[in-house]
Amino acid sequence: MNSARHIPIGSGLYSTGEPVAWAHPDSGDVIEFSAHRHFATAAEAAKIDFMFYGETLSMDEADGKIIESYSDGRFDSLTIYSALAAVTSKVGLMATINTTYCDPYELAHQYASLDAISGGRAGCNLVTSADPTTAANFTVGEVPREERYPRASEFVELTKRLWASPAQGVSFHGKYFDVTTHAGLPQSPQGRPVLMQAGESPAGRDFAASSADLVFTGFGSVEQGQPFYADVKRRVAEHGRDPDAVKIMAAAFVHVGETDADAAAEFAEIQKSLATPSMVRNYLGRYFGRDLSAYDVDDPLPDIEPDWQVANVYTANRIRGERDPRKAFAQLKEIAERENLSMRQLVGRVFDDALMATIVGSPSTVADLIEDAVDRRAVDGFAFSSSLQPYGMDRFYDLVLPILRERGRFREDYTGSTLREHLGLPA
Repeated sequence: MNSARHIPIGSGLYSTGEPVAWAHPDSGDVIEFSAHRHFATAAEAAKIDFMFYGETLSMDEADGKIIESYSDGRFDSLTIYSALAAVTSKVGLMATINTTYCDPYELAHQYASLDAISGGRAGCNLVTSADPTTAANFTVGEVPREERYPRASEFVELTKRLWASPAQGVSFHGKYFDVTTHAGLPQSPQGRPVLMQAGESPAGRDFAASSADLVFTGFGSVEQGQPFYADVKRRVAEHGRDPDAVKIMAAAFVHVGETDADAAAEFAEIQKSLATPSMVRNYLGRYFGRDLSAYDVDDPLPDIEPDWQVANVYTANRIRGERDPRKAFAQLKEIAERENLSMRQLVGRVFDDALMATIVGSPSTVADLIEDAVDRRAVDGFAFSSSLQPYGMDRFYDLVLPILRERGRFREDYTGSTLREHLGLPA
């Protein structure tokens, strides 16, 4: 074990798009500023590197129906982080932007402002979108899937130029953006905001390797993570960058119990609160492309043929990122039949495969897994979330971080003031 290797850790709060157990009695209302203030101040008290806000630009729908577990009335991430910058002083603030539908100059100005207001703590989680539901909210219209990353690359290049020359002239002439300006942006206390990007496809990995400071990925196991880690680090080097200066951060939900058995039993109750009847029918209805309201969620999957034309439209949240609706449905059916699962049970099972793994165990079990994944080069660090928001991460802070501190793997206190200093990234 390399005890000198600090493990970067972020904490995520989701308002939409993830398997959060809204119906559980220990969950709070994140459509209140007090919830976000608690999440941010608790993360800072725990000396976490950064907190991030998972956000999408549309409600998650299936054939026009909202999936019940996803909240509405969510806050804009840059707006909420500007407020949270005033009640924190150290923790990094990683907001999410969509490079497909946002404007580079506007976002460069907003992030430069957040970075200046917070004293150099701003981070930018870059996402792309080929979702028709999101496209319907913007005058740009739907962007073809194959153009997402070329557009995103131009977006990042232009944004970096604007940050690098806040008071000088910037002239950029590309396929998607044509800008000539004296930017007039605030100077960044850390050089520029930290960039994080999730890229699983070959194009996404290459974009992340060329542009990002943090690469965001799912976490299934050490064995699954090692090939991704090696591939992305190789791509980083091929782009002439230092592989050690790009951190691979695995996204995972975490639930900590007093013992492994306690944690497993508690998480089973959380999954029950997630899988309400309407949520189950709407979520699984995406795979069928059909209305499942006539079926009992405690019965097996209905033996009906999917409407492939409808199912093809809703390609998000497929099992292990599978975009082919026929393959995704075959995987869904195989899991249900092999494990003899009802529709309700299947949703909890599929969420782990489709989105993020959940690490469940005692404090020592969770700490051991974190160290093992880092030491075996499957990840550089973790971006954790809890299904019980906004208070669910508190148990992780109280029970797991002390173990990592005893082992010399996590800081006792902040030694810098900017997000780049927390993560050991060059200015």
